[in-house]
Amino acid sequence: MGIDKEYKKTGKNGKHRASPRRERAAKLRTLRLIVNGKVYELTVGKDVEASHTLAHTLRETLGLTGTKIACDHGGCCSCTVLMDGEPILSCMTLTIECNEKSIVTIEGLKDQRTGELNRLQQSFISHSAFQCGFCTPGIIMSSQALLDKTPDPSEDEIQEALAGHFCRCISHYEVIGAVKDAAKERVDSHRVTPLSSMPGSCHRGNLRASTASIEGVASAALLLEGTTQVPVMAELRKEGL
Repeated sequence: MGIDKEYKKTGKNGKHRASPRRERAAKLRTLRLIVNGKVYELTVGKDVEASHTLAHTLRETLGLTGTKIACDHGGCCSCTVLMDGEPILSCMTLTIECNEKSIVTIEGLKDQRTGELNRLQQSFISHSAFQCGFCTPGIIMSSQALLDKTPDPSEDEIQEALAGHFCRCISHYEVIGAVKDAAKERVDSHRVTPLSSMPGSCHRGNLRASTASIEGVASAALLLEGTTQVPVMAELRKEGL
């Protein structure tokens, strides 16, 4: 995942000035972003500041908290989103540089009409390819970019695409399997039971299946709502599930 040089030296004194791209962006007064298929027009100085990163705008202005900010220095890839189909680090990208760009976040992968998770998201749930879930949205976005370009990637290609992502929970092993299964379209046999059809109590015979269903629902919320696993599970228990 390459990052353009944002500044360059000029003159004998070695002073830095903004790159031409940023100089042009700084003159904008209104930004037009297409985020998850929806058009947003933002006024510079009112809705967004010239110093705001895309990650900040997505989370704080547009309320799309599925995009995570971890290191905030471009070193962990947790903030990855897609811009015109390419994975980028949203914590290292200024919002004013994204005028007329098409942005896709983790919230944009689900079916916008039915709310159904896409195959890659469902595969992560089926494989339990996460623990705390904080790095999961970024990993899924990079994986989605890979599958869009390489429908049937090799394991080496998957590892290369995800090489910059850091997961302190060590869930990388399950991630590889989740991406491989999504690529082979084998997720259809691992559907999560809808919350409305889950039993109110678990008998010994169906304890394992019911537990898996609860974890699946919690995982879906985790991936799409930008929450963490612990409060989601606590909320399910409070409801007697």
